[in-house]
Amino acid sequence: MKCALSLVTLFLVVALAYSHPAEWTQQQLDEALWEPAGEVTEEHVTRLKRATCDLFSFQSKWVTPNHAACAAHCLLRGNRGGQCKGTICHCRK
Repeated sequence: MKCALSLVTLFLVVALAYSHPAEWTQQQLDEALWEPAGEVTEEHVTRLKRATCDLFSFQSKWVTPNHAACAAHCLLRGNRGGQCKGTICHCRK
């Protein structure tokens, strides 16, 4: 019993000794990340409006997701749902 207690105590002391320097190093790295990097440039992102309706508007013997992906997309954006009209997803307000 004394041996097990000694091993647990030794393990906790070693874990404490190894965790302390890692915390200091991590704090220095975090501070370096938050320094201003310089001039912010505008990013050009392409927007694919038709991806939801194009990819999920199909029919098969087992599953027909047609408007379900568009409705889920609109629900995630905070709207009340939506449906595909042609190849464009229209969300309800």
